Amino acid sequence: MLVLPDQHVPLQDQAAERAILAYAFDERWDHCVLLGDVLDFDVCSSHNEGKPRLVEGQRIRDQFDAGNAYLDRLLKAVRDSRAANNTTRRKSL
Repeated sequence: MLVLPDQHVPLQDQAAERAILAYAFDERWDHCVLLGDVLDFDVCSSHNEGKPRLVEGQRIRDQFDAGNAYLDRLLKAVRDSRAANNTTRRKSL
């Protein structure tokens, strides 16, 4: 089971994301669990209340788009891992 907490997309650490995706591909996973805070949502966070310059020009739609792109990359890594591992296992039999 691959368990990932606190990704905070689109503010995630890019090097950490690359490492996670590589690890997700290298192993075979039956389940992938995202514990929470997948999206950062700083654009509508109460932490930024009264601080309009922190979110100026940002749109919540952009956060959803970034989150969807991240989930697509993660799902591809996990699915490709399963396909590659299944092929390797069949060849070794």
